[in-house]
Amino acid sequence: MNSLLFLSLRWVGYSLAVSILSACTTAPTYETLQTEMTQKRIPYWKKNAEVIQAKHQQVSRPDVLAQMNRLDLALSSSAAPAELQKQLMAKTPQEMEMNMEWLRWRILSQNADGRLAYYYAQYLSHARNERGSLMADAAVFMMVGRLALEIDGARCMDRSSPSHVKNQFESNPAIQQINAYLAKLSKPQRSDLFLHAIAIEEIRGERTSQSWLCSVGLQSLIQAMNTPANIKTVLSTGNALATTTLQVDTSKITPQYKDEAAWKIERRQILDRELRSVLSK
Repeated sequence: MNSLLFLSLRWVGYSLAVSILSACTTAPTYETLQTEMTQKRIPYWKKNAEVIQAKHQQVSRPDVLAQMNRLDLALSSSAAPAELQKQLMAKTPQEMEMNMEWLRWRILSQNADGRLAYYYAQYLSHARNERGSLMADAAVFMMVGRLALEIDGARCMDRSSPSHVKNQFESNPAIQQINAYLAKLSKPQRSDLFLHAIAIEEIRGERTSQSWLCSVGLQSLIQAMNTPANIKTVLSTGNALATTTLQVDTSKITPQYKDEAAWKIERRQILDRELRSVLSK
């Protein structure tokens, strides 16, 4: 999703909490981080989720309701993510702001999957408010997207599938700009933002299996090619030499998932491992 608009937001950003990582004179411990999460970060984002949910329930403007309905339908469409990306292409600053409000609501209060966090990060990278750029916020939600893909992708028996999806998101120019922004921060600053991402994922809880995430890997590709109807031959004559490309549709392939109980254990392990990784970031 690429946006050509640079939006000056009316609402204030998240006023991200000051990290203990910057305030501590000694290196934090895992127990210190756990206390920070349970007493500060998680309550902070729970409050954000409650605020956006209350705001969503009060929406009454016909144009906003119509746009949110279009986005809801696109998200549930069998043609997603293409249809969702189409609906998220904002033509005006007002439409961009409506899309951002919907994304924020979906992510924080409706436990949306990692796609929406990446889309929201892309939007935030183009936005600013009276305090300036929202790149820090964009970095947090990019990290939420990565973490969600790692956790939900752990369900996929074909691990090449979530890896392929992640690579597609990470190749987006806006995401690359966010990564460049992160590279300029100090280690404590990066860790501070990552703690926010972990806290968001903690409040969101478990999601159901997602075929879109687990059906674009090598195993699905091989399986789809066994059915000729899934293969489309595209002839390109734009260059000096004509080339033929095979396009394989894997959308009808039913992916294989890891045992639910095993996945729940792995989800917890991932979150604990990522929290511990802050100590070495």
